[in-house]
Amino acid sequence: MQEKIRLSGAKFVLMDCNREQIMCVKTDENGEALIDCLPYGKYYLKEVEPPQGYHRCTEEVEIVIDETSSHRCAEFINKRKTGSLKIIKYGIDSRS
Repeated sequence: MQEKIRLSGAKFVLMDCNREQIMCVKTDENGEALIDCLPYGKYYLKEVEPPQGYHRCTEEVEIVIDETSSHRCAEFINKRKTGSLKIIKYGIDSRS
């Protein structure tokens, strides 16, 4: 199993039930962003800017804040950007 690493600098948008933007937040050095004092209701959260070197998480999370769930936690996982390397090996024919 791969170890989860907390990432700073991810930017998220919090939207109301009509998907109207309420605010933007950015994760801190611990990979966390806290939004306090939200009235009860339905919200949507999505990542709009990933940390450098990572792909943006395209998942949008629905969050309901009510009497039974007044404190919620949403987790997003970003995949590291990767590239490829092609290796070509040549030899020299000294007979020519």
